[in-house]
Amino acid sequence: MLKRAFGLLAFLTLLSRFSGFIRVAVFASFFGRGPESDIFLTALLVPELMYRFLSEGLVASAAIPLFVRTPAASAQERTTFWSIFWAVTLPAGLAVAILIIWAEPICALLVPGFEAAALGRLGHLWRLIAPYVVLSAQTAVMTAFLNARQVFGPPGLGPLVVNLTIIAVILWTRGGNLEAIALSVTLGAIMQLLFLAWLVRRHGLVADQALSPANLSWPVMREFTDQVAPVAVWLFLSPVIPVYERYLLSSEAVGSVTILNYNEKLLNLPLGIISISLATVLFPNLSQIEEKERPPLLAKGVWALTVMLLPVFLAIQAGSETIVATVYQRGRFELADTALTAGFFRAYAWWLLPTSTCLLLNRALFARGSFRFPFLAGLTSILLQIGLDTWLVPRWGPASVGWGAALAANVQMALLFCGLAWGGRGGWWRSMVPALAGLAVGAILSSPLAGGFSRLVRAGGLEGKWQQLIGLTGVWVVIQLGAGLAAWPFWRDARPPATDSH
Repeated sequence: MLKRAFGLLAFLTLLSRFSGFIRVAVFASFFGRGPESDIFLTALLVPELMYRFLSEGLVASAAIPLFVRTPAASAQERTTFWSIFWAVTLPAGLAVAILIIWAEPICALLVPGFEAAALGRLGHLWRLIAPYVVLSAQTAVMTAFLNARQVFGPPGLGPLVVNLTIIAVILWTRGGNLEAIALSVTLGAIMQLLFLAWLVRRHGLVADQALSPANLSWPVMREFTDQVAPVAVWLFLSPVIPVYERYLLSSEAVGSVTILNYNEKLLNLPLGIISISLATVLFPNLSQIEEKERPPLLAKGVWALTVMLLPVFLAIQAGSETIVATVYQRGRFELADTALTAGFFRAYAWWLLPTSTCLLLNRALFARGSFRFPFLAGLTSILLQIGLDTWLVPRWGPASVGWGAALAANVQMALLFCGLAWGGRGGWWRSMVPALAGLAVGAILSSPLAGGFSRLVRAGGLEGKWQQLIGLTGVWVVIQLGAGLAAWPFWRDARPPATDSH
């Protein structure tokens, strides 16, 4: 069942995102907001960008439709898998070589505000983390194959393996060796790859087949490359945004880059648990069905997404400082850091719902075989956000990058809705209703809820951050229960594809 597969994947993603929180909180307790944290968290841009690429569908966008139409346990399946595997591995390996050879010049362009010594150390860390690019690309092929075979749960454990490896090394070194922590990123990726290789082996795909000419097909590689090329161009341009954000913030107060990274980790929790999990489960099912069946299934997905994310958004607006203090405020992470991070968090939260909706809309276009329109919508969003950040940050401070991101994401969402309506069957407009309703309700309720939660804290004498978190959780539960009741009619009769979520 679709609901069961989503629930299992969301739970496993929760575990991996929770481990990501622990990872960042442990790192923050040792390094706080300072020069070393700026250096290391900038080096982590490599795995962060790969996560962003892969979650947006860099590999899955073209791979899953190819896998879906390939008979299971056949020679054609082996040929398709290994052809895509090498079509991804070769350019990813080239990217690793570029990152290693030209580490210092790339870092100097990335963060020109850093001093020479900091840039030198950043380049060294960059080289240690660079192999993550090819390793994560290979795991993405394996994950896409398993998802196409309706196996969603076990691949969701992969990021947990990576995070636990990094946490173990941070604790082992007690924050005293950034190089060892950087190596742990690559080590974790190797362990994740081995785990997924074991999973695909159960489907008859073993390493011995990888170099056999009989298992390589140039037509398959060409078809995959042609389909993924527009998506790849858009996604490879998308790093301009986080790079440009760090470029702007590196010239702001010390620690601004670190706060941006901490904020992204907070938002990646609902983005991963709800948005990416739902998009991951919907995509193979959208690819399997006829065009006329896709609008109703997508509408149900957007309704479900909205009613799950809207309470999260409202909870962030009401209690951002409580959330940040609970997660990060310990060790060298002080009260002033909490206030700054909470400001980022509130602003960037407006980006969450439209960006998550775009994940589903892109999957619907990919399932149709439309790859160029997502590229055009994404490129427009990138250019718009650069312009907005350039105008907003000097006038409104570092946190205004969140407002730029939110406005650009809404424009991208509107363009994707136009793409679905243009050239497709009727009924796509039904997906627009929950998206617009969520934005409207969020805009109406965010300020009253923030004021209401402040009054609740004062009236209830909730002085400690844990007491406030319990109160905020109660507010979220009430909102979520109401949203769940609204969502039930749309999930109740969802199409039940054959899923194997073991």
